[in-house]
Amino acid sequence: MHQERRRQRSDSPSEASRLYLTALAARTRASSMVLADTDGLLIAGVGEADHEVLAALGRDAAPAVQETSIEVGGIPLRLVSIGGEAPPVANTTTDLERILVA
Repeated sequence: MHQERRRQRSDSPSEASRLYLTALAARTRASSMVLADTDGLLIAGVGEADHEVLAALGRDAAPAVQETSIEVGGIPLRLVSIGGEAPPVANTTTDLERILVA
């Protein structure tokens, strides 16, 4: 039997992405985190930083910004965070594919 670990969930990809980023930011101790495309367009964001600016500028937004390239459903994306540790790419990619690729 599969044990459901998520406490909050949503059928909406937008809301599910936000919930996922909230949990991922907490695990990696990031104060803010966004998922963006390679053109800098925001897909989802959490935290107090300006999500649009963080998505657009990536690493250039602030000194403590980390940027990780991932591919979800064959689409290159960027995970940008302030502070904390880099997220595990393989797990993050798998999780976001489950959320975004139907």
